[in-house]
Amino acid sequence: MNINSDNIIKDAQRLRGTTDEVRSRRAAGEQGNTQPAAHQIEVTLDQMNINLRTHQQTVARLQLESIGLDQIERGLEFVVKNNPGDYEDIRRAIGEVQTAADATRFQQQHLIPQTLREALYADLTAPGKAQAALDLLTSRRGEIDNSLRDEFAQISRIQVSFENIQSVNLHLDGKAQSVVDELSRQLLAQKQLVQSPMDPATVMTLLRA
Repeated sequence: MNINSDNIIKDAQRLRGTTDEVRSRRAAGEQGNTQPAAHQIEVTLDQMNINLRTHQQTVARLQLESIGLDQIERGLEFVVKNNPGDYEDIRRAIGEVQTAADATRFQQQHLIPQTLREALYADLTAPGKAQAALDLLTSRRGEIDNSLRDEFAQISRIQVSFENIQSVNLHLDGKAQSVVDELSRQLLAQKQLVQSPMDPATVMTLLRA
């Protein structure tokens, strides 16, 4: 699912003014009048958290798919290079390619696009078939790279907005503080994912978070 964070970024900018207002009222002893503004802070932070997790899971899915593509690519390159050749070696490589394509899933849903899967399950020993599948895989890699750049850009915008809110140093109570803690945890997990983007264990940990 594609999420555009423009609205939540604007909300975060408005939230900066709201936190200043809450702080000012608390300093003046107007505790009762801060409740509506405090609720706005809580709602905005909660939405930021939801958006962040959505972007993170999209990143993790794309990177899981990329891990699968690595395995598939090695097999296809072997077939292209060695076909015609030893029948058993080629059949074994094709079997590994198809196993990797089938295993690249999240919650039982295939991550490899159907067009590429169909090419991988064609007769890869036929002239040109393995190379055609390899070309499709290369094209898909380009799409993944573009999608990852977009997702990381959205995550960066959320992180900057969250840091701006944190810089106000407003004391938050109850759920609002728990959401701040969750956002901090998720942004740390995101940093780890960026640092080791092709580590399957890191990817799966984030997906289960």
